[in-house]
Amino acid sequence: MVTFQERLAARKNARPFKDVQVLLDDHLQGERERLEAELAKLGNVSDKRLASKSPADEIQEQIDALYKDDNGLITLRFRRIPGNVWARLTSRNPARLDSPVDRQYGYNIDGVCEAAVRYVDADGAAYACVIDNGEEITLKVEEKTIHNQKPVDEWGDLLAGLTGTEVQDIRDAVWELNEYSTQKRIAELVKASGAATRS
Repeated sequence: MVTFQERLAARKNARPFKDVQVLLDDHLQGERERLEAELAKLGNVSDKRLASKSPADEIQEQIDALYKDDNGLITLRFRRIPGNVWARLTSRNPARLDSPVDRQYGYNIDGVCEAAVRYVDADGAAYACVIDNGEEITLKVEEKTIHNQKPVDEWGDLLAGLTGTEVQDIRDAVWELNEYSTQKRIAELVKASGAATRS
């Protein structure tokens, strides 16, 4: 039987991650935005005939092709941050009153996720990075101080250069890692435990 200490050590060493791909090529990014706008206009309209592609399917194929070209395609990797840090970030970023999304989560989801991607622990380990030729590259983020009035913020520069959809993809990945996947797993285990108890 696995002890509590063994589980705790394994949990501390395991850092689940999710990868998100984004485009940094301006031409491709503009084309992607145009195609996504067309796709949004079409909504859920689909052709019900067998073996036929809907206009939405064709547009989605074009979007997928942009990713396959690898021109400007960047992979970002996000790891689950420590639970006490996530809790601190959610308490420091209260829900915006005018944001239905924030009211749903109970905190400023954008602020929390942006802070999470910048998080670096006391040992200098970053929980978000860029994958470049198979290597994890940490983006530089400096604090503004009296002596450093123009700090480098590569995460801020990157996020500002992405489309809204890409920023949402990042937000969704960070939230899923730090909140949803754990909630889902607990619910599954409780359900399985209840089923086993009733057997």
